[in-house]
Amino acid sequence: MIDLKNFALLLTVFRTRAIFYIFILAAQLTFLLTLLVNLYLS
Repeated sequence: MIDLKNFALLLTVFRTRAIFYIFILAAQLTFLLTLLVNLYLS
């Protein structure tokens, strides 16, 4: 989930592309973690 207030605050500090990369990285890491949990714990 992307918090809009956090996104607006990040825009004041970082460039738009950097914020996009941060969100993509977080989504990929979450997806990989869920795959690992599903593989080893199920």
